[in-house]
Amino acid sequence: CQPATSATDKPAYVLVVTGTDPYLPAFLSINEAMRAEVARRSPRSVTWLHESTDSARFGLPAPMLAELLARKYQGVPIEAVVLATEPAIEFYLAHRALLWPHAPAFFHSIGPDFARKLPADAGLAGVPIDLDAAGSIRIALALQPQARKLLVINGQSLFDRTRWEQLRPALAEFA
Repeated sequence: CQPATSATDKPAYVLVVTGTDPYLPAFLSINEAMRAEVARRSPRSVTWLHESTDSARFGLPAPMLAELLARKYQGVPIEAVVLATEPAIEFYLAHRALLWPHAPAFFHSIGPDFARKLPADAGLAGVPIDLDAAGSIRIALALQPQARKLLVINGQSLFDRTRWEQLRPALAEFA
């Protein structure tokens, strides 16, 4: 005779979808803090699952990725979806009916302008990040008072272009 299992004996499955390289130091730190906080607060164990669309480097993924993930997670009771970056949210919104339509979804690492433009019925919760580019430049200049030039290196992905648009007004202050 086996003992009955309660709901707290079964792990909660949480899927984290990133739109960029999930091994970037910032994302590793966020992931570690998120796991620690959930472990501290949840009476259940959590099985963390991770997927990356890698859209920040390669553009939006083909619908085949959504079909692959639907097959991969068929029968897995995803209880929450965490979306990191704008490309992950775009992927989720485009394919949520196929993938995890009933799981609550949360976001992090998106800009406030992007968050404001989310559809009212998106059903997402989260806190956008507001990067203080001007403040960061002021700190850099205070640490390097002899500096006369600032070099900005940026990529060409949607993520990079979005960050560039956030940075440009701050740069004008120092021109």
